[in-house]
Amino acid sequence: MSQPPLAPQPANLRLLIVSESSLDVELIIKRLNKVAVAFSYDIAATPAACQKLLQEQIYDAVLLDNSLEEMSMQILKLLQQSKQEIPLNLFNSSLENKTDGKCINAESNQIYLLERIADQTAIALYNAQTYKRLEQLVRERTQELEQEKQLSKIANRTKSEFIATMSHELRTPLTCILGFSRLLLDQVFGRLNQKQQEYLSGISSSGNHLLELINDVLDLSKIEVGQEELTLETLLVEEICLDAVKIVRERAQKKGLKILVYIAPNITTCIADNHRLEQILVNLLSNAVKFTEAGSVTLKVEKTADTILFSVIDTGIGISEAQQTILFEAFQQLDSGLNRQYEGTGLGLALCRKLTLLHGGEITVKSKLLSGSCFTLHLPIQPLDSSKTTQNSLP
Repeated sequence: MSQPPLAPQPANLRLLIVSESSLDVELIIKRLNKVAVAFSYDIAATPAACQKLLQEQIYDAVLLDNSLEEMSMQILKLLQQSKQEIPLNLFNSSLENKTDGKCINAESNQIYLLERIADQTAIALYNAQTYKRLEQLVRERTQELEQEKQLSKIANRTKSEFIATMSHELRTPLTCILGFSRLLLDQVFGRLNQKQQEYLSGISSSGNHLLELINDVLDLSKIEVGQEELTLETLLVEEICLDAVKIVRERAQKKGLKILVYIAPNITTCIADNHRLEQILVNLLSNAVKFTEAGSVTLKVEKTADTILFSVIDTGIGISEAQQTILFEAFQQLDSGLNRQYEGTGLGLALCRKLTLLHGGEITVKSKLLSGSCFTLHLPIQPLDSSKTTQNSLP
């Protein structure tokens, strides 16, 4: 069942009536008083008076006596010059039900001939009133959204600053714990029995895991508040790849995995932040080693016209399509059950993605469950902000 149209609400509409006849003005006012909207009006009998009023006031509509043929084009030009979007309504001085004439269109102003003056004027005033109400609502909603946006920025910044502060405070005592546990494990102060060594190894392993989490959280918080700046420089691709592989080689050998490196002959250097590029590669390689029980992990470097591709390929457990959609979100892990087989913070890939975006690149993944994975870092050959690039002299 259709709803009845909303009745016009009271409004404070401003009208300009252009007519040489006081009697016609009086009659049109009487007709307008039948319309269920509130209005005020000014009267102009000449183009000069109309021009003066348009300069001093803002109007919602102009009513022009249809008999003033010579004056109509002058009034239209004045409306165009005033740059006000005002509907111009012609009314018949005889106030008959029907009027003859033609509708004139000119740029942003439209002239509406009224077949029934009361009905058509009601529509014009109601539309003007509705437009004003909608315009006000849009302004208010825009202000609300802007305030919400600012509050959200402040909340995110406060959160990130808190995380950064807490990360620093946590890392200081944790470093001491790890240092002392390492001294005890090295049996600097005397021999340990097997149970003591087992417990200290657990302390050291858990401490290192916690330190990795704190470092990742700190890095993410820096990026979110815009405090992370890259130091771009020309790097030897082979050197950065071998350094990254060196860090994960021991873990790979313990699992019996082969670590392979292939660099295309036409690639010698790249432009990136040395520490952050190595961090990305180490994270990708560490994940590959973690989720591969047998076979190999390969770091392959190729080049396109404008991009250097660093691909980490493994023969591990693979990733389902559903898991790939959340892969780069913070604190998301493939093995998220209560009895997790694989350790991890769930921040590595999220951090890799953010660091890659800072370089102007992207990370893509191709994988199939039980068939291995391939993570590819797309690093631009020419960085987005070359002003931060330091060209080092290379041998």
